[in-house]
Amino acid sequence: MKRHLIYILAVFCLACVCSCHRHYTYPPVLQEADSLCSVLPDSAVSLLRAIADDMANADAHVQKRYHVEQTP
Repeated sequence: MKRHLIYILAVFCLACVCSCHRHYTYPPVLQEADSLCSVLPDSAVSLLRAIADDMANADAHVQKRYHVEQTP
């Protein structure tokens, strides 16, 4: 019984570690716009507008982040 519990716990821990490992990298200009949102929102909007054409060819997760940044 104790051995089964250890196996179940090991599988559970492995599943938790594997499911939490999604680290995406975003373009620096998108990260900068995110940083500016609360301090200089007009500058953030200008940066986002400047990269609008580039976002059409970006990966899906980058496009989602871009659309979230545009949301007021």
